[in-house]
Amino acid sequence: MSVATDIFCALGQCWIGEGIDGIYVVATTLLDIAIKLSPMFGVMYFGYWLFLIIRTVREGSPEPIMNHVMFAWQVITGIVHAFMSFIKLFIP
Repeated sequence: MSVATDIFCALGQCWIGEGIDGIYVVATTLLDIAIKLSPMFGVMYFGYWLFLIIRTVREGSPEPIMNHVMFAWQVITGIVHAFMSFIKLFIP
């Protein structure tokens, strides 16, 4: 048993603790997989940037790089806004 299960079982709600433990196991497993695959994704992303640079030089326009930077910025700000909205559920 883990800490979450022990705490919630003491309160008579073992299912909450087991749910938290299950989420923890899934999250650590996904993190381990992501860490093992990160070098491959890094090489692929580097190749994508090389493609963007070649395309920019060939077309003579910085538009492909700017489109990618703006898309990445929108994704990051979307994640931050979702995280902040989640926090505001608990701390108004």
